[in-house]
Amino acid sequence: MQAIAEKPVTRARKKVHPVRAYRSALGLTQMELAAAIGVTQQDVCRWETCISNPGVRTLAKLAKALKKDAADLLREITAFEPD
Repeated sequence: MQAIAEKPVTRARKKVHPVRAYRSALGLTQMELAAAIGVTQQDVCRWETCISNPGVRTLAKLAKALKKDAADLLREITAFEPD
């Protein structure tokens, strides 16, 4: 009998929300980002899990904290489609 060669398990790479990607690149925790822009850690979590999006005023603060242009960040957030 021939042995069946097992294929290596490969996992599809999950898409990462832009807020999480930029936050992580800056080495910030959700709590640190939240404190910097005057929201709760739960708010940041909701954005990163696509439960909600930041409001207009918050978006400006968020973009500044993440060192991104607000219009570009908004475009990325609205275009993001989770797996």
